[in-house]
Parts: sequence; C-alpha cells; structure tokens
Amino acid sequence: MKRYTDNKSGLTINYPDDWTFEKEDNIITTYNVVNGSGALQFSTFYVTNDNIDLKIELEGFLSDKKFSSVELNGNIAYSCFNDGSIAWQYWLLKKGNVIILATYNCEIEDKGKEDVQVNQILNSIIISSNN
Repeated sequence: MKRYTDNKSGLTINYPDDWTFEKEDNIITTYNVVNGSGALQFSTFYVTNDNIDLKIELEGFLSDKKFSSVELNGNIAYSCFNDGSIAWQYWLLKKGNVIILATYNCEIEDKGKEDVQVNQILNSIIISSNN
C-alpha cells in the first residue's frame, strides 16, 4: 500500500500499489490506471458545528439524484444507487472538524469488482490532529 497525505486538510489515505491519485483543487481522486473499474474521490470540508447529522446532510447533498435511501452506520452516512449505466456509492463522515465526502462510481456491469480495495482505502482514512 502507498500513502497519500493532503497537507491542507490533513487527510491521509492508504491506497493499493497499483492505484494512483490526482488532486485538483479540493478533490482527491484515486483509481487503478491499468485494470480499474471506477474512481474513488474525496472532498473535505471544515465545520465548526459538532452537532451535524450526517444522514440528513447526505440526503440533502443527494436531493437532486435518484437515490433510494441513506443509511447511517456508526459515524458514517452511506448511500448507493444506479443512475443510468453508472453505479454510485456515497459516504459522508466526520473526523474532528473535517467532513469527508467520498464517492465511488463505475459502470453497472463492474459494480462490486473493486469493493475490497475501496473498503481498504476508506478504512485507512486518518485526519491529522491539528485540524
């Protein structure tokens, strides 16, 4: 596994050796260049309010999409749905005063092929304590 740390947000993720990452403005993207099915993206936002309802926030963010529901699992809000020929997954989590929006999308026929790698990356998220 490789490690990427964004100095601005303090977000650190581990990602598989055969994946790469790109950063443009506030969006970090990681994907497998050679054999990949989709792309996993991260956006970070700073908040001062500790009383954020992640489920309600993700529902609001997805309000213009055709999502079926948002589930809350501990401190992570999650939704998955198909839109046309694309399968989407969204996660919203809070670490300290940072909100992380993670999205993964791929063609519907590739759905599930990279679940192990995506879950490894999501489980590796660290936010440095100075944020």
